[in-house]
Amino acid sequence: MKREEYGDVCAYLNERGIKTELVEVSKNNKVKLHGIRLGDEVYQPVVYLEHINSKEEGYEIAKNALKEGEEYTEQYEDFIRHVSDYSYVKSHLAIKLTSDPLDEWVSEVAFCDIFKVPYIALSSELGQASVTITKSMLDIWDVDSNTLFTDALENTKKIFPAKIMSLLDVMREIDPEIGIVQEDSIPLMVVTNETKLQGASAILYADNLPGEFIMFPSSVHEVLYISEGIEEIINAERANNLVKEVNTTIPPTDILSNRAYYYKKGEWNYI
Repeated sequence: MKREEYGDVCAYLNERGIKTELVEVSKNNKVKLHGIRLGDEVYQPVVYLEHINSKEEGYEIAKNALKEGEEYTEQYEDFIRHVSDYSYVKSHLAIKLTSDPLDEWVSEVAFCDIFKVPYIALSSELGQASVTITKSMLDIWDVDSNTLFTDALENTKKIFPAKIMSLLDVMREIDPEIGIVQEDSIPLMVVTNETKLQGASAILYADNLPGEFIMFPSSVHEVLYISEGIEEIINAERANNLVKEVNTTIPPTDILSNRAYYYKKGEWNYI
């Protein structure tokens, strides 16, 4: 849909009793999406106009979004009531990774040019929902950033346990028909969490990682690493080009970085 048609969609929804507000939403990597915020309840869903082809389609999507919004409000009623209480929120904290945090987000360097960003993770029968923590929320909670990051990392380990698998096993999960392949022919390992959402942060706390490896940030949801024979297998240019090639296949908001990283005995560096 063309940008000049966005107002027509709002008018069409307003005529049918749906309150709207045009908004520009900044996502990961400062990707900006244009949307319509719906309704006037506590939970106001946003429908992104880039994914709508007509005002009629927008109306159907908006109706479904409002219905889901009511269900989310019911599911998370207790959380909404206690959102200003840090002692309650603490058990919902988690950490995600990004290379380009928004200015209003709370963030700190994890390694090199990769940042840790705390967020609130919610789970219900409707699925997963999240709220990135902003600096203004710290003021409401009267909590310092060191406490927040410590609590968020510890809680992430509990609610999103790390998961390490060979890339071959991941491929077999997707396609069980993959035949017998020699294990060492695909030496890459995958690090994520059990939900496979924002799982790249598991590289910060996963157990049994080797003492030396090259990491390929394949997305914000998982990373790859290789630890055997890395000097003979790969060089910096090849490693970085591999990451860039992978990034062409995923949404811009899922990109973690455009380069590979080298880890050895607790220290991170650019490859």
